[in-house]
Amino acid sequence: MNIKLFFENFFPFLKEELSSFSFVSFLDILILSVIFLGIYQFLHDRRAANLLAGLFVLFLIWVVVSFLGMNATAYLLDRVFDVGIIALIVIFRDEIRTVLEKVGDRPWRGLRRLGDDKSAEETSALISAVCDAVGDMRKVDPKTGESTGALIVLERTTKLGDIAASGTLLDAAPSATALQAIFYKGAPMHDGAVIVRDNRIAAAGCMLPITTDTTISQELGSRHRAALGMSEVSDAVIVVVSEETGTISIACDGIMTREYSIRGLQMVLTEKLLRKRDRAEDSREGNEDQR
Repeated sequence: MNIKLFFENFFPFLKEELSSFSFVSFLDILILSVIFLGIYQFLHDRRAANLLAGLFVLFLIWVVVSFLGMNATAYLLDRVFDVGIIALIVIFRDEIRTVLEKVGDRPWRGLRRLGDDKSAEETSALISAVCDAVGDMRKVDPKTGESTGALIVLERTTKLGDIAASGTLLDAAPSATALQAIFYKGAPMHDGAVIVRDNRIAAAGCMLPITTDTTISQELGSRHRAALGMSEVSDAVIVVVSEETGTISIACDGIMTREYSIRGLQMVLTEKLLRKRDRAEDSREGNEDQR
């Protein structure tokens, strides 16, 4: 595709279209806007949004190299985009299927903005609830000789809507009692993971991707492998309580660290959920002041 030719033809086309702009044209634009907004809202809630952002960056690179006449790079990217449609269908097959299934089933619900950023006080309360619950679940039951196993995923910037959808959606206020009830051995959702989003328990009984790392210790069970796998594909912070030993572990950024005390757990969660956010906000405010 010749980018210069595209722009040479685009502006006369735009002028002609504007001169014949009508109510039908407005309606056409409105429908397209709603469709694209719905797609954005749907993908924004899922890990696939990161991949889509990467593809958009690749498209921008293609526009630049085509405009600059970098023929070799443009030719390579042209070939990539030739098969890109098929690749997108394969990559987003689950998302596309879900979208099609929901056409006509409350289609406007996805256009709602869900929740604003929660306050630092709510995040602190969440951390306290998690630590209190973990503190109780790690204790060994004298009757069984085991602790209560737990797998808690604390969502950060990577959206985990697709993971939450694999379990039971709850949207419940976090508390130590609620978390203990979910992971109680007789509870129907105790084997899965809890997803915490915007300081609320979004879902329970969720299935996480298992790590493909073959060097992981054989001592680690399925909960730890799932926690590590989740940390490899997202920036979530995952807390694990071993059912066999009561050991507290944290998986984050593809790395698992173990043998935490409750105090240590609270410090790590505060650092990763509160202080990093505060530093990011301070940085944004500083940039705005400089402008």
